[in-house]
Amino acid sequence: MFIDIPGAEPGMDLQAHPIIEGIFFELLSSTELRQKVVIEVFVKVTEAIQERVVIGEGPLFKIEEVINEADKQILNESTIELERPAIKIREILGEIRNVTAEVIPDKVIVQGILHKQIFYIGTDNIEYHQGEDLPFSLFLDLPGASTGLNANVRVIIEKILFDLVDETTLHQKVIIKTHVIVTETVQLPLEIGDFSLFKLEQVVGEGIRQILVERREEVPPPIPPIVRNVVVVEVVPPAEVITERQQIIVENVVKLPEKAIKIREVRGEIRDLRARVIPENGVLIEGFVHKQVFFVGRDNVVRSVTEHVPFSILVNIPEITSDAQFTVDVQIENISFKLSPDGRFLRQIIVLEAEVSIEGPAPEPFQVVSDVTGPGIVTERVLVRAPILTESGVEFEEFFVVTEVSGPGIRRVETAVVMLDIVDDDNPNPVPIEVVTEVEFEPIVF
Repeated sequence: MFIDIPGAEPGMDLQAHPIIEGIFFELLSSTELRQKVVIEVFVKVTEAIQERVVIGEGPLFKIEEVINEADKQILNESTIELERPAIKIREILGEIRNVTAEVIPDKVIVQGILHKQIFYIGTDNIEYHQGEDLPFSLFLDLPGASTGLNANVRVIIEKILFDLVDETTLHQKVIIKTHVIVTETVQLPLEIGDFSLFKLEQVVGEGIRQILVERREEVPPPIPPIVRNVVVVEVVPPAEVITERQQIIVENVVKLPEKAIKIREVRGEIRDLRARVIPENGVLIEGFVHKQVFFVGRDNVVRSVTEHVPFSILVNIPEITSDAQFTVDVQIENISFKLSPDGRFLRQIIVLEAEVSIEGPAPEPFQVVSDVTGPGIVTERVLVRAPILTESGVEFEEFFVVTEVSGPGIRRVETAVVMLDIVDDDNPNPVPIEVVTEVEFEPIVF
């Protein structure tokens, strides 16, 4: 049967509850039985969404609390040999299948299959079709994630790029975007009323969870006044550098020139690194992993074999432009390997991390008051870290900045909100802070 449900779309969750309401039968002859069955089917279509809820004194429900979420792009690159010579590629359609996710401390591992349908025009002007399945895997950094939490994964294909190298060789690059939400199943009392309709699980039992959050902050003692004086420091902020990182997994299998009994060592280094900007997506980095495999043959002699493994990494920087100046660096995080039982093949998994840095324009220098002294002057100061102008040039130093000042003889105080790195605040990045930029005293009358 068909049931019309406005708003239902493929991919949503579905529940079907069929009920047999009645069975009617009639014995037409000694060998023929006619039956009529009345079936009622109740169908509910739901979609997992994120919504702020009202916590009150209502019934206890089991819900999913969002711990963290993140997006990540990867570049899946492959070369396929067409079954027939082609003059052009008409279309390539892609679909993500068999997606799985594993939550580990502060990371989520996502794996799946990229299924592609390739439609091309042969040299006989007839359209042909060829399928391809490619596995993919990636890491997403999600601080707060831990083993046992839930992972909701959505993987989409953003773009498919292809190049017909010759009549039978097709080179493809597919940009895949993954969105992961890590949640924890919790129990909360919710208000029930005339609100939006949601599908919830009501808790039969209930429990209480308590945590204690404690913070201690030490305030430096005021400096005894000595003389009436204002110390000004000129801060020279560095140019803003935007850094993005991307990890990929490169898998390859190398055939050894002869049978090995064990692998002694695998060394690798990055060579022929090159990069280019893909507007609205990021920086595409290409290069080779130059590897040396040292193995022990059956005659107990150590031999080596060398290979070059190509790779491509797309570092997602949506705001980058085609004329942007950037630097790239690719490091080998890990090389794991396994020798086949017959000793002829070596399977390797290489984890690469790429880093792209873009330097923006440097902000204008600004002045801050580091200290105010004088009879009866009271100040509040914060220890910060920043590059300042000194007699020998610009140097990175720790110094105090005045946030509040009061006392006799002060005519005018000017303040401003600036970006400074506060020492020992458990945050390595500059934060906005209101500081004193100028202090004017009343003239001294003798």
